[in-house]
Amino acid sequence: MKKTTLFLALVLGSVILLSSCSTTYKMNLGDASADQGATVNFSSGFMVKKWNNIDIYDDLYGDWQVWWESNKTRLTVPSGNNSFTFDVNFSINRGNSITTYKYNNIELQYNLLPGRKYSIETSAKMRSFLGTGVQLSIGIYDVTNGKELLKEWKLRDDS
Repeated sequence: MKKTTLFLALVLGSVILLSSCSTTYKMNLGDASADQGATVNFSSGFMVKKWNNIDIYDDLYGDWQVWWESNKTRLTVPSGNNSFTFDVNFSINRGNSITTYKYNNIELQYNLLPGRKYSIETSAKMRSFLGTGVQLSIGIYDVTNGKELLKEWKLRDDS
């Protein structure tokens, strides 16, 4: 019985500790409601700086130290044409080392539909067995009912 209690305490403590490592920064822009606007989730690795050329970085992240790899951003925006400017990190595990590629001030524009949920994610693919070529891209997905790739922007292709 004591072993079971100790095990449960360790599991609960681990869950609490690990859940505090990841934060989702949320912001409602342009007085958009969830049903009339669109929800856009940025996966980890993104630092959103501007929306429609309006600087939102300080209001979104405040004085928090934002960690690239574990934090996510969720924006609710009016439907229609939207642009987002961000920095993005790609991390590729190459066996015994990790290579990081950083791109600054990337702008993505897309026409978002009302009531839809979107996800903006990175994709990193090795182009050869030896890991000498890499393909880096950013994709926007409609995740309202499943996951459908809508558009992909290639940032690097060492084919």
